[in-house]
Amino acid sequence: MKELDATTISRTLEKSHIALLTTDDFVDALQSPLAHELSPWEFWALVCFLRHERRQQWVGFLVESRLHGQGVELGTLGALGHPEGVPQEGDVPDEPGWRYFFHGCGCCFTFKDGTSIDVDFADDGSAREIDRFFYSRYLESVLHPEWCESQLRREPPFENAWQFELDRLADLQFITKERRFRLTDTGRAWAEAIEPLVDRVDELSRNDDCGARRQLCWLLLKLGDAVGAAREAEHAQLSDAQRLIVAGQIQLDQRAAGLRSRMRTSDSTLRRKALESLSSLDRKYVEPDLRALLLKQPASSDTHFALDVIISWNDVALELLLVDAVKVFSQPRGIWGLLNRFVPSEPDEQRRPRLGVLVKLCRTLLSRHSPKTLPAAWSALVESAMRGDCFACDAEAGMLLCFLDPEAGLAKLESTLGHQVPITREEAAAFLGIIGSESAIEILCRTAQGTAVESHEAACVLSLLTDDRANQAAARWQRKHDGYEEAEGTETEFAGRKIRTWTTDEVSRVNMRSSVQYQFEKLSARFRPMLHMWCSVTETAN
Repeated sequence: MKELDATTISRTLEKSHIALLTTDDFVDALQSPLAHELSPWEFWALVCFLRHERRQQWVGFLVESRLHGQGVELGTLGALGHPEGVPQEGDVPDEPGWRYFFHGCGCCFTFKDGTSIDVDFADDGSAREIDRFFYSRYLESVLHPEWCESQLRREPPFENAWQFELDRLADLQFITKERRFRLTDTGRAWAEAIEPLVDRVDELSRNDDCGARRQLCWLLLKLGDAVGAAREAEHAQLSDAQRLIVAGQIQLDQRAAGLRSRMRTSDSTLRRKALESLSSLDRKYVEPDLRALLLKQPASSDTHFALDVIISWNDVALELLLVDAVKVFSQPRGIWGLLNRFVPSEPDEQRRPRLGVLVKLCRTLLSRHSPKTLPAAWSALVESAMRGDCFACDAEAGMLLCFLDPEAGLAKLESTLGHQVPITREEAAAFLGIIGSESAIEILCRTAQGTAVESHEAACVLSLLTDDRANQAAARWQRKHDGYEEAEGTETEFAGRKIRTWTTDEVSRVNMRSSVQYQFEKLSARFRPMLHMWCSVTETAN
């Protein structure tokens, strides 16, 4: 890819300040963009990476200068490389509003407004490598994104759609891409060269003056972003706004065609990235694909994604599709479906995603209805599905069953308190606490009388409730098992340093209360609206 000429960039920047841009200026910008080799999605992503690299280097500098950490030790030793004598989390010295948290080979800085900058240090100690999912979290958390960030930022389930651009930028040698990715010298130089124009875009995007909006439209066209220019055309009151809208639609259609061609690859990872990016453009480009994918067996992560997108459309007309999917995933497919009548022999790699999709489908249907509006046939279908063994999803299945058959649902939740999967036990206890009825609290109190191992989750939930009987039961458990949630660990020597280590069991015991509280708060936020709709059925006390 050719280098950007500094003189051309300077002239473009000067012209973006001209008040009276003509129709010919817009036509010229549309026909001769500065960086026609890059799509606007790739262009904005590259500049975003440059700016985030600087944020990460700022974190790296503060970790070493104020938190006494060493990037090389963190990058190579992970948790064993955390600075001695420094708490795992706390306030960043001399940076009001910022808190730090050391984890594994990295450190996360979080501002009081929720903005999260998370860095994993590289083996060489640098803070330049960007983790894809850390960056998605940053985009989601930042309250006031810059223009280029707002082009990458998407609401769930499209939050990772920008990752499709990584392969193309790697092919251009603008980034290197392994576990994490980082800018190459070429990519950094290119982004730095174009950054003055991006700064001008940021400036113009914050100005509601019609003249500034005209200048923004022109500059976006010059940068090759006809889609962005089309979005601004109406605000700018351009006489030939329709021309820009048509140009933007053409660019979107070309983008969709390119993504669809990449979906024909045998590489499942690339195919999934293309599907996510295509889905983020517009529903019309992807609806038939997602409809077919939702009903395809065996279930996979692609099925979950298709369901998440269809749910995000919030279209009542698609409820019959969801019902059909419940029927499809209620039983194993093919030979496994036949054998399941006699022996439950479905492979785990098929069973787990199938049951996850099934429970999510049933939750979606119940969340959109009340006892009065849910068709009887659908109610019977969901109830039958949730009565079955849903393995790691058994806790949520029990909660959903409570809406349709409270007695059977509570019995399922009680049995799930002894589930082999730890997180499922926590969820079952949390659901009983969220229901909060006399029967649900009775189950928790009864369970809390067992051994420490059997009763820990139930006791933690009881301590979170505003119920005298629950609080008394929690206090009795605490007295009976005093010291159970403490762990001294074992001191060992590693790389010349004395460190303390803990077993998995010790970590689980120490962190159980915080883990259960997290589950309780998360599941409360998700299920409280449903509880209000179905309160006459569940007899909630809280």
